[in-house]
Amino acid sequence: MNKKSYSFPLLFNHSIRHRLVAFSILLLLSALFATTHAQPLHIAGSSTYYNELLGGSVTNFGVPLTLENRRNTSVGVKTCSGKATGTGWIKFVQETNSWNTQWNGGVSAITLSGNTYMATAGKYDVMQMGANINVSITKDLFYTFIIGQNTTSDNDVSVLVTAQAPRNVTTMTHSAPQEGQAVTVTSTLNNSISTTSGNGAQYVYLAYSVNGGTYTSTPMTVTATNTVYTGTIPSNVHVADNTISYYTYITTVDGLTPSTTGFDFLCLSQSSVNTYNLNGGTSTPITIKAKRPSSWSNDMYLYFWGGEITSPSWDEPSKMNSLGEGWYSFTLPSEITTSNILFRNGITSGLNNQSDDINAVSQSTCYNLSQSGSSKATASQVTCPVIVVGAPTISAHKATVCENNFTDFASLYVSDYGILGSETGYAGGITFLWERSTDNVTWTTFTDGRKATINNIRPTRTGYYRCKMTRFSTSTNTNEDIYSNSIQVTAGSNCTARTVCSKLPVIVVQTDVEDFPTGDFLSSMAAFQNAKKKLSVDVKIIWDDTKDDTDNIMTQTDFTNPTRLYYDKKARMNYRGSSSLTYSKKNYAFVVGDDSCTLDGKWIKDTKKMFDINEVNKERDFILYAAYSDPTMMRNKLALDLYSDMTGSWNSKSRYVELYVNGEYKGVYIFMEKNKEDKGRLQVQEDGYIFKFDKTDVWDRTTSTDGDRKTFISTITGTQGIPTYGITVDHGFEIDYPEWK
Repeated sequence: MNKKSYSFPLLFNHSIRHRLVAFSILLLLSALFATTHAQPLHIAGSSTYYNELLGGSVTNFGVPLTLENRRNTSVGVKTCSGKATGTGWIKFVQETNSWNTQWNGGVSAITLSGNTYMATAGKYDVMQMGANINVSITKDLFYTFIIGQNTTSDNDVSVLVTAQAPRNVTTMTHSAPQEGQAVTVTSTLNNSISTTSGNGAQYVYLAYSVNGGTYTSTPMTVTATNTVYTGTIPSNVHVADNTISYYTYITTVDGLTPSTTGFDFLCLSQSSVNTYNLNGGTSTPITIKAKRPSSWSNDMYLYFWGGEITSPSWDEPSKMNSLGEGWYSFTLPSEITTSNILFRNGITSGLNNQSDDINAVSQSTCYNLSQSGSSKATASQVTCPVIVVGAPTISAHKATVCENNFTDFASLYVSDYGILGSETGYAGGITFLWERSTDNVTWTTFTDGRKATINNIRPTRTGYYRCKMTRFSTSTNTNEDIYSNSIQVTAGSNCTARTVCSKLPVIVVQTDVEDFPTGDFLSSMAAFQNAKKKLSVDVKIIWDDTKDDTDNIMTQTDFTNPTRLYYDKKARMNYRGSSSLTYSKKNYAFVVGDDSCTLDGKWIKDTKKMFDINEVNKERDFILYAAYSDPTMMRNKLALDLYSDMTGSWNSKSRYVELYVNGEYKGVYIFMEKNKEDKGRLQVQEDGYIFKFDKTDVWDRTTSTDGDRKTFISTITGTQGIPTYGITVDHGFEIDYPEWK
């Protein structure tokens, strides 16, 4: 455990000094009793300034970091794009929905400068008392946040600024080595770099070492292909018996070398290490696999060391990757050609929790471990099994479908990435490809949805479904394909044929896990609160986005036509209104979802140019307005349209649609933009406000510090204690902008 000292200024107020002493004791106790496995695994931050972050008031506010083992240390990485220009706050947390363990700015807020490394800037905090880490954000630039992985101590932090999304290396090769001749290294990036100098630039470097010595770096040169870069390892290092190791790194710092302080925190990405000897052979990294003995219950760790070390250091274990069914795996750094190893049962003491030493391992090997009593575990070399464990898993919210009913479909999603989700042995993102089979033997690409390359689908036909997932393997330098389990979608019961023929867009909604609430919503405050529950739903919308349909008629066959299937993914919906909740035709809030979903099959927010009503900017918040009290369904729409036409000012744009929810026809609705701050809607300066004066949902807003802290209620704000259908609400000013953090 790292030791820390804390100092405080001399204060003459005795009560304040006593509180500081108590605070110091609490800090010490929290450090002593904190979990040894806490890590900064998520990032939280302003949804006003970062497109990918969610703010501080939502349930799952922590967005996962990608964990990477870099040259000198392990780090967590997350890239966010600037949503607006200003100062955006961030904090790092252990859990996605808890502030209990966090890394923040410490006693007072700090400002993290772009493209710089700040040692121990992320202050370890289990008392939730630390201030924010602030970053100056420019809209549309990219910000890559990197934090160390110390468990119960402060962590180094950096933020790298780029004009484009950070690039990484997908393949790396070298020319045949010959004595006295230079070797050309060729690295292919996932995309080209347009900004190559100055603010927002990305620089590509080659680093090489001789016989395990210090790495030397040299800039790589882009070729005519734009994504291909070449670098040269000079001729003078290619002499007899030399072994050369090399890798490519991409950085925002011009002239960065591997010896620079904070090197791992100043790299956008680092490739795996390749090794070759003089005759041109490339070393294949050694992979150790072992089956844990039945007497061990912890994750296995591997210790490896060279012949010059008589025993391993217990301070530097390497956690092995669990493959399932008791098997574990670890790939040694590629520059290691021979090593001594031993296995250990977690970080525990006692001879019975470690294996015998295994000396001079020079090739990939599999071991079966056995252990009894107080003795060390013994390792016997076995034939490496074909381990079909660690495969990804798909699950179903609904695995039945009525093929003759266009409002019915199944709901499948990836629930576990398996071994591909590990940051050991893999790099880059996971790609998806869904497949369908009629017999669970012969498979073809799924074609009944808008996309087959996302992690969730909504099949409209019976059959077997599986997902092929692909990720780049750093141990083999190739893309590795692994198939998930298969799920059979069967015919539903009591299926009744249903068709549609409409000249309006048709929206079909199916609840994922939980149905929309029912009951007398205005019977009590608890019932009113339950009415507004936000649900993740599956949505299909047919509408001719391409404008190539001559008759402009939507029918059930359009739900399997990619040119007419306008929307096919998750969304979030909930009832809107208060007294209108008593109507049989209710209003809904509609929030656009991402193509991807969470591993429990839930909605992730995104933006989209919905229909033709927000042609300039992508948006996420919309309303399905029932217009129940207006039989013509024209009054509000006509007034809003006339206002926009007469004044030229922004007002909510809308269009008519037809809505089905869980197979029930809800009628014609007005799909419209929600009033909110945005460059394409209500444009408000950074220090401005948007207020809404209305009856308020006071169950969580009774004071300015309760609930979501958006509503001000006072004796001068408005009428209080308004009876509404059996419950009582207040008038209040609700702050729609800026959001509370």
